[in-house]
Amino acid sequence: MEAAANEGRPSAPPLTLVIATEAERPGAMLQVAGLSVFERLLKQEVRAGHQVLVLTDGSVPIPWSVASQVATVPLAGTSVDEQTAAHERAEILRANTVRPGGSFAPLPVTDEDSRQLRRRRFSTPCCGTTSGGWRDTSTSPFPSR
Repeated sequence: MEAAANEGRPSAPPLTLVIATEAERPGAMLQVAGLSVFERLLKQEVRAGHQVLVLTDGSVPIPWSVASQVATVPLAGTSVDEQTAAHERAEILRANTVRPGGSFAPLPVTDEDSRQLRRRRFSTPCCGTTSGGWRDTSTSPFPSR
């Protein structure tokens, strides 16, 4: 009966909760191919058609390029566990993760070593391109944004 009632309605996009607290800040602020890890994750999720909700304590700034496409929930007075429990069907990601090549498994970026590892993973040839869509700008003579 319920399926018949929802037959004509489009389904809601998948919900992704992104936790952006002081604990994720070191990795989230690292640059990979000219974007911060956090900005790259948000862009990937938005591009995939997900509704993105950022749980934040204010320590990781929301990138202006995606600010209008994501919703934020301040964690003042509540814990991350309380907020994630309220959204039990959502995928939960941390602000210091990326998805290489749009893969399903998010990979953490916590320090310079893991940033370099992710950079190398993204720069492996894919589908006939030499960079898999990602360029290493860490050695560029031009300043990053």
